[in-house]
Amino acid sequence: MKAIEITNDGQITPLIEEVGAYLPEEFTVEYDFFYWNEVENVGLNDLKLVLANNTDRSEWTDYYGRNVAFSLLHGVQAEHNHSYYYNRGTDESTQQSNFEYRFKQGWHKVALSFNKRALKVYFDGNRVVNLPRVQQPTWLSFQVPYDHHNLTFIRNIVIAKGAVELYERQTTEMSAVEKAIAETGKFVTNNILFETGKATLKPESMEEIQKVADYMLKNTSARFEVQGHTDSQGSDAINDPLSQQRAEAVVKALEGLGVDGFNLRAVGKGSHEPVADNKTEEGRAQNRRVEFIKK
Repeated sequence: MKAIEITNDGQITPLIEEVGAYLPEEFTVEYDFFYWNEVENVGLNDLKLVLANNTDRSEWTDYYGRNVAFSLLHGVQAEHNHSYYYNRGTDESTQQSNFEYRFKQGWHKVALSFNKRALKVYFDGNRVVNLPRVQQPTWLSFQVPYDHHNLTFIRNIVIAKGAVELYERQTTEMSAVEKAIAETGKFVTNNILFETGKATLKPESMEEIQKVADYMLKNTSARFEVQGHTDSQGSDAINDPLSQQRAEAVVKALEGLGVDGFNLRAVGKGSHEPVADNKTEEGRAQNRRVEFIKK
Protein backbone atom coordinates (compact mmCIF):
# COMPACT_ATOMS: atom_id res chain seq x y z
CA MET A 1 0.00 0.00 0.00
CA LYS A 2 1.54 3.30 -1.10
CA ALA A 3 1.71 6.21 1.34
CA ILE A 4 3.80 9.32 1.95
CA GLU A 5 6.03 9.38 5.03
CA ILE A 6 6.71 12.81 6.48
CA THR A 7 10.03 12.67 8.29
CA ASN A 8 11.54 14.78 11.07
CA ASP A 9 11.48 18.52 10.41
CA GLY A 10 9.52 17.75 7.27
CA GLN A 11 7.22 19.89 5.17
CA ILE A 12 5.55 18.74 1.98
CA THR A 13 3.45 20.80 -0.41
CA PRO A 14 1.51 20.00 -3.59
CA LEU A 15 3.48 20.47 -6.80
CA ILE A 16 1.75 23.47 -8.39
CA GLU A 17 3.46 25.02 -11.40
CA GLU A 18 1.91 28.48 -11.06
CA VAL A 19 3.61 30.77 -8.55
CA GLY A 20 1.79 32.38 -5.62
CA ALA A 21 -1.67 31.58 -4.31
CA TYR A 22 -3.68 28.75 -5.80
CA LEU A 23 -6.49 27.99 -3.32
CA PRO A 24 -9.87 29.35 -4.55
CA GLU A 25 -12.64 30.96 -2.48
CA GLU A 26 -14.31 27.57 -2.09
CA PHE A 27 -12.28 24.39 -1.76
CA THR A 28 -11.98 21.08 0.04
CA VAL A 29 -8.93 19.13 1.22
CA GLU A 30 -9.06 15.43 2.05
CA TYR A 31 -6.41 12.97 3.16
CA ASP A 32 -5.96 9.73 5.10
CA PHE A 33 -3.48 9.32 7.94
CA PHE A 34 -2.40 6.30 9.97
CA TYR A 35 -3.04 6.40 13.71
CA TRP A 36 -0.92 4.28 16.04
CA ASN A 37 -2.18 3.17 19.46
CA GLU A 38 1.12 2.24 21.07
CA VAL A 39 4.33 1.97 19.06
CA GLU A 40 7.75 2.29 20.65
CA ASN A 41 9.76 5.30 19.46
CA VAL A 42 6.86 6.84 17.57
CA GLY A 43 6.39 9.59 20.15
CA LEU A 44 3.38 11.80 20.70
CA ASN A 45 3.48 13.16 17.17
CA ASP A 46 1.32 15.90 15.76
CA LEU A 47 0.58 16.02 12.07
CA LYS A 48 0.02 19.60 10.97
CA LEU A 49 -2.10 20.71 8.03
CA VAL A 50 -1.21 24.37 7.52
CA LEU A 51 -3.18 26.78 5.30
CA ALA A 52 -1.00 29.81 4.60
CA ASN A 53 -2.22 33.35 3.95
CA ASN A 54 0.78 34.68 2.01
CA THR A 55 1.80 34.26 -1.63
CA ASP A 56 5.48 33.32 -1.25
CA ARG A 57 5.41 29.53 -1.24
CA SER A 58 9.19 29.37 -0.80
CA GLU A 59 8.86 30.80 2.71
CA TRP A 60 8.52 28.25 5.51
CA THR A 61 5.25 28.70 7.36
CA ASP A 62 4.97 28.05 11.07
CA TYR A 63 1.75 26.46 12.28
CA TYR A 64 0.50 29.63 14.00
CA GLY A 65 1.09 33.36 13.83
CA ARG A 66 2.53 35.09 10.81
CA ASN A 67 1.58 33.75 7.35
CA VAL A 68 -1.03 31.31 8.72
CA ALA A 69 -4.77 31.48 8.01
CA PHE A 70 -5.56 28.12 9.65
CA SER A 71 -3.65 25.12 10.96
CA LEU A 72 -4.90 21.78 12.25
CA LEU A 73 -2.76 19.75 14.67
CA HIS A 74 -3.84 16.20 15.36
CA GLY A 75 -2.03 13.34 17.03
CA VAL A 76 -0.85 10.29 15.14
CA GLN A 77 -0.10 8.16 18.21
CA ALA A 78 -1.60 7.68 21.70
CA GLU A 79 -3.09 11.19 21.82
CA HIS A 80 -6.71 12.33 21.73
CA ASN A 81 -6.29 16.02 22.50
CA HIS A 82 -6.07 17.93 19.21
CA SER A 83 -5.98 21.65 18.44
CA TYR A 84 -6.23 24.27 15.74
CA TYR A 85 -5.13 27.85 15.17
CA TYR A 86 -6.85 30.37 12.92
CA ASN A 87 -6.81 34.01 11.83
CA ARG A 88 -10.14 35.75 11.27
CA GLY A 89 -8.47 38.17 8.87
CA THR A 90 -9.17 41.26 10.97
CA ASP A 91 -5.71 41.37 12.53
CA GLU A 92 -2.50 39.38 12.72
CA SER A 93 -3.29 37.57 15.97
CA THR A 94 -4.25 33.91 15.77
CA GLN A 95 -6.89 32.25 17.90
CA GLN A 96 -6.33 28.77 19.36
CA SER A 97 -8.65 26.04 20.60
CA ASN A 98 -8.37 22.40 21.71
CA PHE A 99 -10.80 19.55 21.18
CA GLU A 100 -10.90 15.84 21.96
CA TYR A 101 -11.43 13.01 19.52
CA ARG A 102 -10.33 9.40 19.99
CA PHE A 103 -9.05 7.31 17.11
CA LYS A 104 -8.62 3.56 16.88
CA GLN A 105 -5.45 2.22 15.29
CA GLY A 106 -5.58 2.27 11.52
CA TRP A 107 -6.27 4.62 8.64
CA HIS A 108 -8.57 7.59 9.20
CA LYS A 109 -9.97 10.26 6.89
CA VAL A 110 -9.64 14.00 7.48
CA ALA A 111 -11.70 16.42 5.38
CA LEU A 112 -11.56 20.22 5.41
CA SER A 113 -14.03 22.55 3.71
CA PHE A 114 -13.58 26.30 3.16
CA ASN A 115 -16.50 28.33 1.78
CA LYS A 116 -15.58 32.00 1.23
CA ARG A 117 -15.11 32.54 4.99
CA ALA A 118 -16.49 29.52 6.87
CA LEU A 119 -14.20 26.58 7.61
CA LYS A 120 -15.20 23.10 8.74
CA VAL A 121 -13.12 20.00 9.56
CA TYR A 122 -14.34 16.41 9.73
CA PHE A 123 -12.71 13.32 11.24
CA ASP A 124 -14.12 10.15 9.68
CA GLY A 125 -17.25 12.08 8.68
CA ASN A 126 -17.75 13.63 12.13
CA ARG A 127 -17.55 17.42 12.23
CA VAL A 128 -14.98 18.52 14.83
CA VAL A 129 -14.29 22.14 13.81
CA ASN A 130 -16.84 24.74 12.68
CA LEU A 131 -15.55 28.31 12.30
CA PRO A 132 -17.82 31.04 10.86
CA ARG A 133 -14.97 33.32 9.80
CA VAL A 134 -11.42 32.47 8.76
CA GLN A 135 -8.98 34.44 6.64
CA GLN A 136 -8.81 33.37 2.98
CA PRO A 137 -6.10 30.66 2.64
CA THR A 138 -3.69 30.84 -0.28
CA TRP A 139 -1.72 27.56 -0.28
CA LEU A 140 -1.17 24.56 1.99
CA SER A 141 1.46 22.25 3.43
CA PHE A 142 1.77 19.23 5.71
CA GLN A 143 4.35 19.41 8.51
CA VAL A 144 5.98 17.28 11.18
CA PRO A 145 8.08 19.08 13.81
CA TYR A 146 11.80 18.43 14.07
CA ASP A 147 11.76 16.87 17.55
CA HIS A 148 9.30 14.06 16.85
CA HIS A 149 9.98 10.54 15.63
CA ASN A 150 9.08 9.05 12.27
CA LEU A 151 6.19 6.81 11.27
CA THR A 152 3.89 9.63 10.15
CA PHE A 153 2.07 8.49 7.02
CA ILE A 154 -0.54 10.14 4.79
CA ARG A 155 -2.18 9.04 1.55
CA ASN A 156 -5.09 9.76 -0.83
CA ILE A 157 -4.58 13.53 -0.75
CA VAL A 158 -7.25 15.43 -2.67
CA ILE A 159 -7.54 19.20 -3.23
CA ALA A 160 -10.67 20.23 -5.10
CA LYS A 161 -12.84 23.24 -5.89
CA GLY A 162 -16.18 23.47 -4.10
CA ALA A 163 -17.22 23.27 -0.45
CA VAL A 164 -20.14 22.37 1.82
CA GLU A 165 -22.87 24.96 2.35
CA LEU A 166 -22.13 27.89 4.64
CA TYR A 167 -24.94 26.92 7.00
CA GLU A 168 -24.82 23.16 6.71
CA ARG A 169 -26.98 21.64 9.41
CA GLN A 170 -29.20 18.65 10.02
CA THR A 171 -32.81 19.83 9.93
CA THR A 172 -34.19 17.18 12.24
CA GLU A 173 -31.60 17.95 14.91
CA MET A 174 -32.00 21.69 14.61
CA SER A 175 -35.79 21.50 14.81
CA ALA A 176 -35.55 19.76 18.17
CA VAL A 177 -33.39 22.51 19.64
CA GLU A 178 -35.39 25.30 18.05
CA LYS A 179 -38.68 23.79 19.14
CA ALA A 180 -37.56 23.37 22.76
CA ILE A 181 -36.28 26.94 22.97
CA ALA A 182 -39.36 28.36 21.25
CA GLU A 183 -41.75 26.49 23.56
CA THR A 184 -39.91 26.60 26.90
CA GLY A 185 -37.09 29.11 26.50
CA LYS A 186 -34.49 26.44 27.19
CA PHE A 187 -32.93 23.26 25.84
CA VAL A 188 -32.35 20.45 28.34
CA THR A 189 -30.20 17.44 27.51
CA ASN A 190 -28.89 14.31 29.20
CA ASN A 191 -26.68 13.51 26.21
CA ILE A 192 -23.71 15.65 27.21
CA LEU A 193 -21.58 13.17 29.12
CA PHE A 194 -18.49 13.51 31.27
CA GLU A 195 -15.94 11.14 32.70
CA THR A 196 -16.97 10.02 36.19
CA GLY A 197 -16.16 12.62 38.82
CA LYS A 198 -14.47 14.89 36.25
CA ALA A 199 -15.28 17.80 33.97
CA THR A 200 -13.77 16.03 30.95
CA LEU A 201 -16.25 15.74 28.08
CA LYS A 202 -16.68 12.33 26.49
CA PRO A 203 -16.21 12.43 22.69
CA GLU A 204 -19.81 11.33 22.06
CA SER A 205 -21.00 14.54 23.72
CA MET A 206 -19.85 16.63 20.77
CA GLU A 207 -22.82 15.60 18.63
CA GLU A 208 -25.23 17.17 21.14
CA ILE A 209 -23.04 20.24 21.66
CA GLN A 210 -22.89 20.68 17.89
CA LYS A 211 -26.70 21.01 17.81
CA VAL A 212 -26.54 23.95 20.19
CA ALA A 213 -23.61 25.45 18.28
CA ASP A 214 -25.58 25.23 15.02
CA TYR A 215 -28.49 27.04 16.65
CA MET A 216 -26.27 29.79 18.04
CA LEU A 217 -24.38 30.27 14.79
CA LYS A 218 -27.73 30.72 13.06
CA ASN A 219 -29.07 32.99 15.82
CA THR A 220 -26.00 35.08 16.58
CA SER A 221 -27.77 37.44 19.01
CA ALA A 222 -29.01 34.61 21.26
CA ARG A 223 -27.47 34.43 24.73
CA PHE A 224 -27.52 31.41 27.01
CA GLU A 225 -26.84 30.53 30.59
CA VAL A 226 -25.24 27.09 30.45
CA GLN A 227 -26.21 25.24 33.62
CA GLY A 228 -24.49 22.11 34.87
CA HIS A 229 -26.54 19.80 37.12
CA THR A 230 -25.43 16.70 39.05
CA ASP A 231 -27.24 13.97 40.96
CA SER A 232 -27.13 13.85 44.76
CA GLN A 233 -24.34 11.30 45.04
CA GLY A 234 -21.39 12.97 46.75
CA SER A 235 -21.34 16.09 48.89
CA ASP A 236 -22.18 19.64 47.90
CA ALA A 237 -18.54 20.52 48.46
CA ILE A 238 -17.71 18.20 45.54
CA ASN A 239 -20.80 18.55 43.35
CA ASP A 240 -21.07 22.34 43.34
CA PRO A 241 -17.60 23.08 41.90
CA LEU A 242 -17.81 20.00 39.65
CA SER A 243 -21.05 21.23 38.07
CA GLN A 244 -19.46 24.65 37.52
CA GLN A 245 -16.41 23.10 35.87
CA ARG A 246 -18.63 20.95 33.65
CA ALA A 247 -20.66 23.97 32.56
CA GLU A 248 -17.41 25.78 31.75
CA ALA A 249 -16.22 22.77 29.72
CA VAL A 250 -19.39 22.95 27.62
CA VAL A 251 -18.90 26.68 27.06
CA LYS A 252 -15.30 26.06 25.96
CA ALA A 253 -16.45 23.34 23.55
CA LEU A 254 -19.03 25.70 22.04
CA GLU A 255 -16.39 28.39 21.62
CA GLY A 256 -14.21 25.82 19.87
CA LEU A 257 -17.04 25.34 17.37
CA GLY A 258 -17.13 29.02 16.55
CA VAL A 259 -19.73 30.32 19.04
CA ASP A 260 -19.04 33.76 20.50
CA GLY A 261 -18.18 33.29 24.18
CA PHE A 262 -19.74 36.70 24.93
CA ASN A 263 -23.15 35.02 24.52
CA LEU A 264 -22.44 32.25 27.03
CA ARG A 265 -22.35 32.16 30.82
CA ALA A 266 -21.47 28.99 32.76
CA VAL A 267 -23.33 28.31 36.00
CA GLY A 268 -22.96 25.26 38.25
CA LYS A 269 -26.15 24.20 40.03
CA GLY A 270 -24.80 21.10 41.75
CA SER A 271 -27.59 18.78 42.93
CA HIS A 272 -29.83 21.57 44.23
CA GLU A 273 -32.44 21.50 41.44
CA PRO A 274 -33.39 17.84 40.82
CA VAL A 275 -36.04 16.99 38.25
CA ALA A 276 -36.40 13.34 39.31
CA ASP A 277 -36.01 11.05 42.33
CA ASN A 278 -32.34 10.72 43.33
CA LYS A 279 -33.13 7.42 45.07
CA THR A 280 -33.22 5.53 41.76
CA GLU A 281 -30.56 5.19 39.07
CA GLU A 282 -33.08 6.29 36.45
CA GLY A 283 -33.85 9.41 38.44
CA ARG A 284 -30.19 10.19 39.03
CA ALA A 285 -29.52 9.83 35.29
CA GLN A 286 -32.23 12.44 34.58
CA ASN A 287 -30.74 14.79 37.15
CA ARG A 288 -27.29 14.61 35.53
CA ARG A 289 -28.02 17.13 32.80
CA VAL A 290 -27.02 20.34 31.07
CA GLU A 291 -29.57 23.11 30.54
CA PHE A 292 -29.23 25.95 28.05
CA ILE A 293 -31.41 28.79 29.35
CA LYS A 294 -32.08 31.56 26.83
CA LYS A 295 -31.57 35.05 28.28
